[in-house]
Amino acid sequence: KQVAEAGRSRSEKGAKDRIDIMSLLLKCEIDWNRYRDIAVGSGRGDLITALRILVKDFSDYKYFGMLPSDFKRKKLGLVEKFRKL
Repeated sequence: KQVAEAGRSRSEKGAKDRIDIMSLLLKCEIDWNRYRDIAVGSGRGDLITALRILVKDFSDYKYFGMLPSDFKRKKLGLVEKFRKL
């Protein structure tokens, strides 16, 4: 999903990809070590930085049925996980 978003980041489909990615990050349990190993192992370590930026810049909490404060808390939790990668 990330690779698709990178290829069409400035389009409407790219915006939908970013929403989908954030939805997955907010609602699913992610094995961050495996994610890092896959990204680096496939020569796409840049995906880690791109995901970090996507999360940091994302602000459209309305797509997830959350209060702004809940979204901010979860988003900060994701940012903290990136620091450990």
